[in-house]
Amino acid sequence: MSCGFGRTASGAAPSPPRPRCSPGHRGSGWGSACSPRTLRLSGELADGTILHSGTTPGQLRRARELIGEGRAAAGRTDPHSLVVYRPAVPGDAAAAAEAVRSWTMAGVDTLVLHPTPDNPDPVGFVRFAAEQVRPLLGP
Repeated sequence: MSCGFGRTASGAAPSPPRPRCSPGHRGSGWGSACSPRTLRLSGELADGTILHSGTTPGQLRRARELIGEGRAAAGRTDPHSLVVYRPAVPGDAAAAAEAVRSWTMAGVDTLVLHPTPDNPDPVGFVRFAAEQVRPLLGP
């Protein structure tokens, strides 16, 4: 474990908790951004960016460009991940897998599928994604 929260001698959690990290672990910071200014800032300061579920593949490409501008301005060359959350409806695993592939081609590093708010069975949705969609995506 690289990071955790310390405990007092009695075993109780201190108040407030004090982070304890292993030597050399610097942690990571993520930004959630959508405007040009915040995307550049996320590129400059964060290790990754989370884009909202309304993002289109075209907006994702533009976001990557703006994040790159921020990274260049800060002289950063370390990896920077892009994450997008997208609602999905269970049922057609092939269509869901194709959507994941199209987002990957657009430049997303991680696509998080989540059930729509009206989905009465979120556990079933997770099973659908894990057991039917994931195998279609390959290793």
